[in-house]
Parts: sequence; C-alpha cells; structure tokens
Amino acid sequence: MFITCKKEILLEIEPNDTYTQANLITVGKSIDGFINTESDIDFYMIDVNAPVLFDISVTAVKGVNIAFTVWKATDDGIVPLKYVDDMRKSAPERLRGFKVEPGRYYISISHGDKDQRIKNTENHYTLLINQEDMEGFESEPNDTIMSANTIPIGVPVRGYYSPAFNKANTNAVNPNREEDWYTFYVEDVPVVCDVELTGVPGIEAQLDIVDAQGTILFSSNPQGQGVSQIAKGIGLSAAGNYYIMVAAKNYAANNETPYSVVVTTRSYDNTTEIEPNNIIQAATSVVTDAIMGRIYPDGDVDFYKYGGDSSENKWYRVEVTPPMTLDILFAIYNTKGEELYLINNEGTGQKELHPNLFIGTPFYVKVWAKRGQLDLDNNYALAIVPVNIPNMVDIEPNDTKEQANAVQG
Repeated sequence: MFITCKKEILLEIEPNDTYTQANLITVGKSIDGFINTESDIDFYMIDVNAPVLFDISVTAVKGVNIAFTVWKATDDGIVPLKYVDDMRKSAPERLRGFKVEPGRYYISISHGDKDQRIKNTENHYTLLINQEDMEGFESEPNDTIMSANTIPIGVPVRGYYSPAFNKANTNAVNPNREEDWYTFYVEDVPVVCDVELTGVPGIEAQLDIVDAQGTILFSSNPQGQGVSQIAKGIGLSAAGNYYIMVAAKNYAANNETPYSVVVTTRSYDNTTEIEPNNIIQAATSVVTDAIMGRIYPDGDVDFYKYGGDSSENKWYRVEVTPPMTLDILFAIYNTKGEELYLINNEGTGQKELHPNLFIGTPFYVKVWAKRGQLDLDNNYALAIVPVNIPNMVDIEPNDTKEQANAVQG
C-alpha cells in the first residue's frame, strides 16, 4: 500500500486588481496566480505583528517580464516601499532582507515597465514570502544615504545584492542601480578607518566611502567578479557620520550568497599615510623620519607634504623602500605643484633614492608603482632625513645653462 501526501495549492481569487480586493496570504505559504490580461495586476495582503525580515520571491512566467511592488498601508491608503523588476522576460524576481515593522503590507504583481504587455493564462507564477533571521543582516530598504542602516564599529553586517535594479534611483551616473547604504559615527578624531567587503560569486562589487557632505573619500576600482573590496587607511578628520555604499556593477544580483561588510577604526599615530591622498592638495603630512603607505588599488597614487614654510634651502636624503612585489617610483614637487625630479632608477623590490635634495620647505613627494602593480598586505616606507653636505658643488637641478652651478677657482 502506498500513501501519498498532496501539497495544498493556494490559488489567487479574482478580482484582486486593487489593494481593497487583495487576497490575504501568510508567511511560508505560497500562492499561485496568473497574468490573465494585458493590464492585469494582482494584489496580496499580509499582516505583520513584529519586526521581521522578508524574503519575497515570484517565479518566472514564460514570455512575461514580471515585476512586483511592496506597499505599506497608511490611514490614507497605501504607499510604495520597493519596486522589483530585473527587466528580463521569463525570469523570476526576488527581494531579500526587506525589513517590515508591525502593520499591514501589500504585494502587487504586474508586468514590468519595459514589458510588451501580454497575458499568459497557461503558466502561473508562484508568490512566496518567507521570514529571515534579522541578526547581523541589513534592513532593506537602505537604498539612499538618507535611509542608511547603522553599522556598529567592528561588527560585520551581511546583506544581499538583491534585487538587480532600483527604479527609484534616478542618479544620472548610475541610474536604476540597487545600492545598500550604511552609516557609522566617529567622535575622537583624527582616526583612520578600514572597510572590508567580502566577495560574492558572480558579483563585481563597488565600495564607496562618503562623508556627511557627500564627498567621496574612497571609491574602489574594478577587481573582477567574486573578489573582495578593501579600503585601507581612510583618514577621518572631522567628528560626525560617515557612510558606506555597496553595489554590484553591471546590474548583477545574487540572492543566495550574502556579502559581509565591516568597518574598523584606529587612532592616527602619524606613522602611516591617510587616504585619500591622491592629489597634492590632500597630501599626508610627514612629521616623523619615516612614514608607511600602501599601493592599493591599482593606479593608487600617494602624496606627502614635508616641512613648514621656509624659503631657506637645505639638504635632504629622500628614499622609498618598497615591498618585494612592487617597482616603485617617486617624484619631488615644489609648492607651485611643479615636478622637479622623477626618481625611477631601480627595479622591483629595490629602493629608490634621491641622496642630495637641496630645497626649501614645504615640498611634496609623490609615490606610486608601475602600472598593474598593487599590494594590499605590504607597506612601502618613505624616509625624508635632513643631511649635512657642506662642500657639495653639484646642486640639482642644473640640467640647463640657466641652472648651471657656479664654480670658483
């Protein structure tokens, strides 16, 4: 004798084209529906008694670019919270990590905005809402700097690259990009922060760090799919809120594997560079004999400022000791931003040196590596040391007739 259990299948009840006609659904129980007409919209209603994260999924319908909207009930009707549409035909839609407070919510299922509206009465969709663990996860919607989730210092927070598009994002540079925003507060400044974003399969991640005025302090370079993004040594000089933005390039999504983002801070001790210092106006001040820096990401450039205002020229020894992975270069600039010397005499892993720099202060040193080289884990060291050279005749620059050194005798 064989005993079989038939799964209970819930079907939508038409008409449910408005929220006042919505079908009542519950967490963990799926319901099937059809796109019955070219203008069909199906509304579903769910009541929430306590804060929770929703995982909302709608299966694909052949030939239809399906979409859904999450709404919240108010005294005056309903307001939209999130629109989900990947703008592909015959593809499912999903939204993970969506936080809801106690109240009544609605899900409307319809054609996507770019869809040729056709009906399909043969292939149904399935709507399912599951409850997710809130501990340590982002709370959608956190799509803008104004709705950023608070991220505790030193505590990883997980999130999903979900959904693929955000219709409400009207940014001209990255329109419709789904973004996750986080905020943290620093009080005892100056501090240096590090932010690490783990890699996720199929996702080329974008990581930005922004201050309260909207100035981008760090923006990651492309590193490839599944690769972590790391911001090291970002200097924070003003007390207040700072922001982290996480997004996927090329409108990709991954609803299965979460990313993890963590921010740590430490007091600044004058022994390391402060990013961003990629322009002369943002140069890190050198107040010790040696200072450490990293070349990361690819194309990173670091500027340093040495000394106060003095028109008296003195002698200095300037050297940069790289890790064994880098072929390092450096250049000397005056206060006008003019490049005086380019030092590029050695190879990978070898020290670059200017032994007899004769110059007034302040002056600037620019450090970088050959194209395509980077090293997140290992520092280079920049040393600037005053030296006494009493009988030096050759004073650079003396590369032209006008710069010739006077010789007595």
